[in-house]
Amino acid sequence: MQETEVRQLLEEAFSAEIGILGDTFSTHRNSRNGALRSYGKTKVTSERSYAKTDKNLYPTAWELLTRQIRCASVLEEENHLIIVAGSGAMQMNPAVVELRFSGTGVEMTAWAKEGLIKQHTAQKAIQACAKALGLTQQ
Repeated sequence: MQETEVRQLLEEAFSAEIGILGDTFSTHRNSRNGALRSYGKTKVTSERSYAKTDKNLYPTAWELLTRQIRCASVLEEENHLIIVAGSGAMQMNPAVVELRFSGTGVEMTAWAKEGLIKQHTAQKAIQACAKALGLTQQ
């Protein structure tokens, strides 16, 4: 994925998240728009992992992931899934996870934005996906 696509997905998911939180969120920040501007300026971090498997997980991956992870959206292509999922503290920080399935395993790449307090959001998103798929990371 291109960085601009990742940024757009993260910002849309964050905007939806603070929309759900409503007035509660604005008491912790100056305003909702201020929070969006701050979030837009934060750096995108990424993590990558590969997990071997002897099974073809692709046909059931969508169901397994959406059942066990709070996914905001799932984009599906042939042998390739992109999910936007809650991760980090209380699963409130969005992460974009790209899963590429092959005959020998799954390559997982995650992107997320970190604030002042590092939550290791991308790493936790990959761990959650691996767990949902029953994989051991390498």
